[in-house]
Amino acid sequence: MSVHETSSLQRSWVWFVGYTALAVSVVLAVRYAYNSADTLVDAYIRAAAAGTAAVVGAQGPAWITRSMRKRAWGTAVFSTLGFALCLAVTLAGGIGTIAASSDKSLSLRANASVLYAATQKELEALRDRRGKLPAARPVGTIQSDLLASRMDRRYQSSGSCTDATVSASRTFCAGYARLEGELETAKAAAALDLTIHELTRKLEMSPSVRAVHPQAEVIARLLGVAREDAEAWYALLFALAVEMAAMTVLLVAETTTQHRIPVVHAHLEPVVLRPTRARIMERGKVVDWLRERAVPSDHSTSTPLERLHADYEAWCSQLELSAASVEAFAADFDRVRAVPELAGNIRKRGDLYYGIKLADEPKLLRE
Repeated sequence: MSVHETSSLQRSWVWFVGYTALAVSVVLAVRYAYNSADTLVDAYIRAAAAGTAAVVGAQGPAWITRSMRKRAWGTAVFSTLGFALCLAVTLAGGIGTIAASSDKSLSLRANASVLYAATQKELEALRDRRGKLPAARPVGTIQSDLLASRMDRRYQSSGSCTDATVSASRTFCAGYARLEGELETAKAAAALDLTIHELTRKLEMSPSVRAVHPQAEVIARLLGVAREDAEAWYALLFALAVEMAAMTVLLVAETTTQHRIPVVHAHLEPVVLRPTRARIMERGKVVDWLRERAVPSDHSTSTPLERLHADYEAWCSQLELSAASVEAFAADFDRVRAVPELAGNIRKRGDLYYGIKLADEPKLLRE
């Protein structure tokens, strides 16, 4: 692959990347404009307007550079104003799309986080209540002791411990009352243990959401700002990164692509300037002519030396330079095509040259 073919492939790749980034920018702007409209017609209108603004915003620096290269200063200033406005609109649309795209997921995470925190708080409260209960034997053991106490004669003589008048009956009924209290404590403890077990299992099965927006939490912690501010800055930087990617790559593609201004003339007859004694004309350099007038071609077609020299003379005449003779031109041209960048690309056979052709021929300036 030749140097010219490699450069062409690289330029094509730069343009492709630039327009891909531009497409992403357009999608971000159009999506928010479309979704924020009330009717379908308004949605189409707003989407088209947002897409146009995104294209102009991304292409702005490249177009401004082209205007400045052509010294169209008024156009450059006006383009800068339009570019700034379109960039602001496009950034607003991109920020809206990025912010809205995470609303549903953040809402679900927020609900899960609130539910998890509430359940955990309830579990801690139940464990605290359970820890404050006195120790108690199992419910079945206490119930069997109560049944045995009801079969005692003192329980019957005291009217089921409702009329304990003698000392022995009062002592017995006091023990019976303690058994009943222990039974209630055991029942409450069993109920708390069951609830604690269910809540613990629920927490183990539910997703643990430590932060509603982990990315914003990390950014806020690193920058020392509020989480809401971190979310807003992230949306802005995300949209700005997309815009800058499109603008930068398209600007690089614009500045690295050579734009030729096509001019036409009918023939290649050299124009001889009328000599003047007050002016000593500088000799035109073959390497400068080659850079401006020649373009690479395949090796199946040839260009004769006379045609190349005629174009060189016309070029020199246009720039008011003196032209070398055909012999000197051929010698200089052979030295130039031998440089490493061109070696092997331009071949010579007799007075014919292969791998080179002339660009659109310039209109000659005649005096």
